[in-house]
Amino acid sequence: MNQQTSTQIFVNGECANVQVKDLILGINHLMTQIEKPQLITVIRVILPDPFLLKALFSFDVSLPAIQTLFDAIAIGIKIELVVHRQLLPMLSVDSLVSLPVEITDHKGLPVEPITSSIIDYSDVALLEHCWLLTVDKPLVTYLAREHIQRHKISFITKKGGLANALGKNRWLRRRHTEN
Repeated sequence: MNQQTSTQIFVNGECANVQVKDLILGINHLMTQIEKPQLITVIRVILPDPFLLKALFSFDVSLPAIQTLFDAIAIGIKIELVVHRQLLPMLSVDSLVSLPVEITDHKGLPVEPITSSIIDYSDVALLEHCWLLTVDKPLVTYLAREHIQRHKISFITKKGGLANALGKNRWLRRRHTEN
């Protein structure tokens, strides 16, 4: 696990920076680093490495940093992850919806999980300029596809990396198979 991964702790809108090594030492140690620990509202882990992500989403509390994050969740502290775009395909929609964490990419775009294998307009109507984390190869209705293309919504794909709006991806695939 990368000891240099930055972690920000928000205390009533104020932000204190700590390192993953502070997470490793436990929630009690973390509380002693903050002047008013009762006011901690959010722990934001910035650019976690793949090892930390895998451990978090597999609920591996044998790692002290992960145990600290789960302890924070247990006492009502919100967890936010700022994940590099290249690591987004590592995420699993099932794991993400089971954990009370918010995820954005390193440029600030939110990651929205959709567990349904059929994505219709009601699933995406309120979304814009974000990433969709879905099950593998979901069916997308025509109206939902239109909305996705118009509002700069991108899919996170497992095999091909990151894909922009679904129509472009299918068009490219069709074009290469015709030649």
